[in-house]
Amino acid sequence: MCKLCPNMELPDRYFDELPKVFRRTMRDLYAGKITPEDLSDELVQLLARELWSGVNLGYGSQELGNSGLAEVLKHNVFVFSGFKTYQQLQEASLLMLNPTTGNLRPFTEFMKDALAINETYNINYLQAEYNHAVASAQQMAAWKPIWENREAVPYLKYKTAEDERVRQSHRGLNDVVRPVDDKFWDTYYPPNGWNCRCVVI
Repeated sequence: MCKLCPNMELPDRYFDELPKVFRRTMRDLYAGKITPEDLSDELVQLLARELWSGVNLGYGSQELGNSGLAEVLKHNVFVFSGFKTYQQLQEASLLMLNPTTGNLRPFTEFMKDALAINETYNINYLQAEYNHAVASAQQMAAWKPIWENREAVPYLKYKTAEDERVRQSHRGLNDVVRPVDDKFWDTYYPPNGWNCRCVVI
């Protein structure tokens, strides 16, 4: 991320809790105690907590508190975490049966394949989602003073990290200058995608 961004690694506590929560969730799914539609409250809560911590980290010293903005953001984090959990349970439920015989696979075989889902969704994807939560909250916090000072400083410039990792689509936006109230920012105000490092000045 940009030089001004905080360290955006998921907290160690997450990696301590995740294996236990995921395994319990898979046991419950395998035993028929839950279905993808039931979700797993424990997994939803764990994912939402970490994404919410990313929002708070990104928002920084400004207090979100119990504001209307905080409520909207919390709702979004929980809805996202619910859909993410549903998708994992849906994929895992398809692994329970032997595709040839249609019989229930042994739990150890099922869990081995389910752990690959965990690696994809709850480690790889979640790190990118956490980074996005932090970066989005940083830019959201930065927007308020930009908007309040738009008469004194009426223009924004889009800036990339200007290195070899910048996406081609973002490279074309580098140094674009538009008025603060231009509709351009409705679409292109950073972050623009997973692990985007762009900023405005």
